[in-house]
Amino acid sequence: MGLVRIKRSRNPQSPLEVIMASPFSGAWRDVSDTHDGFYLLTETHFCYLWADKGRPAITGAPTDDDAAALFRSMSSRAGTNRFTAQGDAWQNVSTMLVSADPASVGREVKETWAFEEGRSFMRILLPDGATFHVEKVSDAGTSPFAGAWELVSDAYEGLMIRTDTHYCALVTRRNRPLPQGSEPVSLDRALEVLRTGWQRQRIAAATELAMIKPGQILFEVRAPGIVQQRLLGRAKST
Repeated sequence: MGLVRIKRSRNPQSPLEVIMASPFSGAWRDVSDTHDGFYLLTETHFCYLWADKGRPAITGAPTDDDAAALFRSMSSRAGTNRFTAQGDAWQNVSTMLVSADPASVGREVKETWAFEEGRSFMRILLPDGATFHVEKVSDAGTSPFAGAWELVSDAYEGLMIRTDTHYCALVTRRNRPLPQGSEPVSLDRALEVLRTGWQRQRIAAATELAMIKPGQILFEVRAPGIVQQRLLGRAKST
């Protein structure tokens, strides 16, 4: 098991310029009365962790109910960013690569980001209309350890982002099953994964779609993009 720096395809003189050049790069702290959280970003990757304020500490070995309660009182995810300028704001498309909830891996979330008070604070608008604020607590820094690092392991997958003063890391087992009692995959969910998921997830979604709508030809995930778009349109309309 080890760590390897995540790099973009271009290779400037300083690798640090690749991963920490964005104005969003650095460590951000949630400004909230209900939870504590940190959002660490590079130009291309993010790691986010928050937990409810005032969570009770568990003494001794936790029960299944204790573990479930702790899990429900926090959220963590890590993945990639794609920022696009839109006037005075930015649209960020985040793709989940690692998550505490295996069902959310591969999903994309579109958010609107806007700086406030110079670049000391940032407002983030979520697709459901919710808004939260974050305060910058650390620049990217110049440490050789600053940046995004990917876990190298056959059994685990993870992502870690570091600045000179802060870090955020998320590690999970590979190939985790969905929680027991999870709802069956719906037609809309299968189509969503076919539109936005990674190739291995899209292959699984094509199989689910075949089971949801038996008698149809298996969705061809290797077809040209325009052909797949037409197939997705037909699947949604029938």
